[in-house]
Amino acid sequence: MTHSSEQIISCPKCSHTMNQLRVENDITIDRCVNCGGLFLDVFEKEYLVLAKQRAEEVDLALTRQVDDMDQVRAITCPRDQSRMIHIQALENPDVGLETCTICGSVFLDAGELTQITKKSLLDRIKQTLV
Repeated sequence: MTHSSEQIISCPKCSHTMNQLRVENDITIDRCVNCGGLFLDVFEKEYLVLAKQRAEEVDLALTRQVDDMDQVRAITCPRDQSRMIHIQALENPDVGLETCTICGSVFLDAGELTQITKKSLLDRIKQTLV
């Protein structure tokens, strides 16, 4: 979704600047310049999971920092300043993510979007074979 104010936000995990990255004409996501985390507005995660190639392009998968950042869970939504909660991704229960119960946005650590899309693709293949 296009951000209404096109405001620059800070990463909810490491507090560095998040760059806006245009994925499609009407979809702009935020990616942290330091930890590579992705802040996605409502339905942007679902779009990127379906558009696997786009997901791989935006997810930096900085493996050395993923474990450190995954331990940080008490974070605030940069859109509405409410506390985000930690949940398991529906597409891959091995991946935890933070979501805002007010605006529906999600935060994914670097590499987690790739983990979700790989599991989703594998699950689809398995379902086809059964």
